[in-house]
Amino acid sequence: MTPLEGTLNTLTLLLRLGLAVVMGFAAYNKLLDPGAFVFSIEGFRILPDHMIPAAAFLLPWLEAVIAVALFLGLGGRAAAAISAVLLLTFIGGFISVLARDLSVDCGCFGKYKLLCTPAVGTEANPDAGRNFIWCKMGENSLFAAAALLVTIWGPGFFSWDTPFGRRKAAAADSDAGVTYPRDDAGAV
Repeated sequence: MTPLEGTLNTLTLLLRLGLAVVMGFAAYNKLLDPGAFVFSIEGFRILPDHMIPAAAFLLPWLEAVIAVALFLGLGGRAAAAISAVLLLTFIGGFISVLARDLSVDCGCFGKYKLLCTPAVGTEANPDAGRNFIWCKMGENSLFAAAALLVTIWGPGFFSWDTPFGRRKAAAADSDAGVTYPRDDAGAV
């Protein structure tokens, strides 16, 4: 393994684990207070009323499954790709809120906030609510970028995908007559 590959594997490991923590934290807080999350979804005025309870139930569980998959590196690329799609969907929701000039509290992390603090517009700062939405779009864009990098570069070190994927690929290549140099331990 070259130093560049080692650095890239370390970077993608850190991105994958960071994304797992974010997704897990979001899921945990939504599951702690499902009523507040239902209220947050209603504020976006995107889904019909009859779909809101199902979305409020399914989304945190989807985030939890993604978090576990990312943490373990089991289906790491797929989990990262699904989280990227989810985050881009959230960004689309925020764009919709801006276009319709709504004021919302996203409910992303329950009562906790990561980078953005919700603010209510006042006479002194009438755009505070809009600034919060722009901040949330930036925050979600950072997480989506991390997810896309893991999707493209792979899950990095300490991933269940890596040993199984290498052995499977090596077995397929061996069947095709392709050989690879082995390390000192005999692994491909």
